[in-house]
Amino acid sequence: MPSSEDDPTRSTKLSGSVAALSPWVTSALHQTPGPDFKKMAKDDVQDSFWTIETNTFLDHVLGWKTADNDVRNVLHTLNLSSAQWLSLPKVPKPEKELYSSFADTANAIVAACSATNPIVELALDISWQASPNKIPKSLDRWSPQIRPDLLAVVGLKDAPDEFKRLDTQIQDLEHQLGSGPEEEAEKEELKLQRKELLKKCELWWLRVHVPVEMKPKDSEEEMLEGILQLCSYMRMVLAEQLDRRFAIGLLLCKSKLTVWMCDRSGLVGTRTAIDIHAEPKKFIKVIISLSRLNPSRLGWDTTMRIYRMETATYHFSTDKDVTVDYYGASPHETTWAIQGPRSDGNEGEDRYLTVKALSTVRAQVMEGRATIVWLVVNERTMERFVLKQSWRPEMSQTKATFHKSLSKPPSFHICDIVNSVDIRVMDDEQGGMVVDDTANHIRRGVEVRASSLKRNKLPKDPGVSELRSTKRKKPELDESQPHESFLYVTSTSSEVLEFSVIADGRSATNRVLTRTLMRTYGWPIKFFKDVPELVNTLIDAVKGHRDYWFSLMLHQDVSTGNVLICPRSDVNVEDTCGKLIDLDCSKTSDTRVEYPAPGPPDKDTAGFLQLRWQVSVTDEAAGILIARYPSDFLIYINVALSMNPDLRTANKKLTAEDLFLETPFDRPPAWDGHLLHIRHKTGTRAFMSAEIIYLSNVRYEGTEALRSTGRVVHSVIHDLESFFWVLLYLCLTRDGPGGGRRIELSINEPLTEETKPIYAAVYCLFDSEDDHTLWNNKRLLFNNPDDLDEIILKCIHPYFDSLKPLISRWWKTLRFGYMTYNDYVAGSLHDRVLTSLEDELGKIQSKSNLHSNLDADEVARMENKTDKEIQRRKDDLEFIQLRVRQLDESLKRQSPHAGQQRLPATPLKDN
Repeated sequence: MPSSEDDPTRSTKLSGSVAALSPWVTSALHQTPGPDFKKMAKDDVQDSFWTIETNTFLDHVLGWKTADNDVRNVLHTLNLSSAQWLSLPKVPKPEKELYSSFADTANAIVAACSATNPIVELALDISWQASPNKIPKSLDRWSPQIRPDLLAVVGLKDAPDEFKRLDTQIQDLEHQLGSGPEEEAEKEELKLQRKELLKKCELWWLRVHVPVEMKPKDSEEEMLEGILQLCSYMRMVLAEQLDRRFAIGLLLCKSKLTVWMCDRSGLVGTRTAIDIHAEPKKFIKVIISLSRLNPSRLGWDTTMRIYRMETATYHFSTDKDVTVDYYGASPHETTWAIQGPRSDGNEGEDRYLTVKALSTVRAQVMEGRATIVWLVVNERTMERFVLKQSWRPEMSQTKATFHKSLSKPPSFHICDIVNSVDIRVMDDEQGGMVVDDTANHIRRGVEVRASSLKRNKLPKDPGVSELRSTKRKKPELDESQPHESFLYVTSTSSEVLEFSVIADGRSATNRVLTRTLMRTYGWPIKFFKDVPELVNTLIDAVKGHRDYWFSLMLHQDVSTGNVLICPRSDVNVEDTCGKLIDLDCSKTSDTRVEYPAPGPPDKDTAGFLQLRWQVSVTDEAAGILIARYPSDFLIYINVALSMNPDLRTANKKLTAEDLFLETPFDRPPAWDGHLLHIRHKTGTRAFMSAEIIYLSNVRYEGTEALRSTGRVVHSVIHDLESFFWVLLYLCLTRDGPGGGRRIELSINEPLTEETKPIYAAVYCLFDSEDDHTLWNNKRLLFNNPDDLDEIILKCIHPYFDSLKPLISRWWKTLRFGYMTYNDYVAGSLHDRVLTSLEDELGKIQSKSNLHSNLDADEVARMENKTDKEIQRRKDDLEFIQLRVRQLDESLKRQSPHAGQQRLPATPLKDN
């Protein structure tokens, strides 16, 4: 972070050195070894930590009608069988020794459910297993090897001994590999054996029901560390199990038990810890509930089932006979049968089979939309669609609702949305079908209170201060990263452990599980095949944004992931168009701005300008100028002439178009009195305008004179600036066509004097996790426009040299737009940007040798990358066609009674 001595509003000219480009760039020069789920969990709970009064949590969130009698009967059975059924020690012992005691106790409680009279009926076949030396293996090879030492798992009740045996074998192999076998063949054989054994353990993450974290003490430090670790486990559960709506975890500090739940509205837990020795009934109730409640009440999505093509059968993942063979090799490759909206746009439901997962990176999000996207086929019609699942804020409208409200037919350059519905699920406790939301269905409508958060109580991350100046941080897993914050325990002692509440703390956002069906399929813009396609894609996306804008909607999240290159057909992958997708962060208005009647020709003003500025303008242009800037027309003329000096030497009378006083495309939306439903800034951090990212309400320097006063409102100019950052980012980070990242930015490459400026530019403008760094460097670039040409454009990959004039012209257009911004500019700015794009594209296409700056070998390498990208697209579409045929053939093999195994026909609420 910058020091307090830094003046955040002082303009400092950028220079070519790393240190001068940003005083904080050196903090990025250490290597990040891989995804850090612990840090992600810490980031995720910022401002998202709530508690529920403990008895209320147990009675409602984990409660059932016969709970009191069931708990009493189970406790009686346990006491009859053994006075020492609670094997957890009262005296603190080493952490490792606590796990088996907890597992034995929990399994004894579960076993007693079937020994009571009457029997407590359990919905899930759960066993508690302690494995403090074994790491559950993820099916995703990029997932970190985090270590929950105690788990409740679905099924596998008879498997603990088998897993212990596998664990011993793995440890033996690790020891042999560590001792260094002399023969390379022997070493490879040991590695192969270890790989096979680890594969047998892969089932664990997919069957994890409840992770447990235990600490031998109940100190504040242990409690905070325990919550953080538990959150990382629950986040991993959400990442691996795509049919998990939320995750539950237990934290035991000494003898103090707290129950935690990560749903999409944040982290919520029991406010006062349960002393398991003093309150055994509460402990028993918690353990029973995790087997007794319907899977939907415990976080599983019962509107999804695994579909097995080999047998044409459907299976809930909570079925005890499900094995790892039912899943794909990774979360992307499992075939799911998913309940979703009808593909004809009518009310009701259809069932869809997944062809492949398109995006699962946000499945692990604990507060947010947690968006997952699949390519699917309608099981009834075998049509292809894209199915998007997200937890939308209750107050935001669905995408289909917006599209239905459009006065004009949807543009060709925007996402083709078919239908969108809120998912409904059966809730026996509430007596029927209910909307699947966090406040009412998951949290049961109980009072949830924000609890204390303090930055200065964060556990220190090991190694955070170690900088390695010869290594790069890991390339982006996601272009947007949240900030660091954590929890604060206000009271811990041997008597009580409790979290305090914040009197005026913010309320949790109620989120609704929504599925949206779309026809649009394509590849992110980074997979462009050549420069003309890159520019054409941006032109189409800006047109799509314009169509949304004049339909009274602002996108607010322009990014590399939301601009797609879409094939017009499966036949020719080189015939593409650009489309703008994803309205998750959008806002809409009900009204348009009102333009006053255009002023009449003004001969007097035209004459005055001739005398004062020695510039000749038409009477019509003078009249428009006075109408739009009645008291500030001289300021406008000064800005126009200073930023466009060619106007002074024009050998003609300047028209309104010459002075950028063109007639707006249409009347744009008005935001006066508009109340945002989303509390936080919206968009992808890397591509946000400096005016938006820092929430500082500070305009770009030098733009105040002609702009309206008051708070900065996210508007069209900020989105068009985001398009600019998308293009600049690609030119700085891509190694030519095909999506590959530049070798200079690889974590395996040492920084050199030549590559430091490249890395610094990417870090300071896009990759930094510090908002102030991004804000300050984008602000500096705005204040010192020459630095774009003198520093930044010197860092772009040589393949993109032909785009330098476009980038410079676009930045100039934006700067002039900011300095003169009003409702008229808001109605004209798309066309100004499109004119620049189309003019420069024409120049690019007219060049016979576009990459004359490259030598022959480099030109050949780029052409090869283009060929590979074209082939990748062909392979992708061929795989989709093959997979659809396989699914169709599988469905045809179903028996006449197969429908009995299919998903229940559940009514959905149409929006």
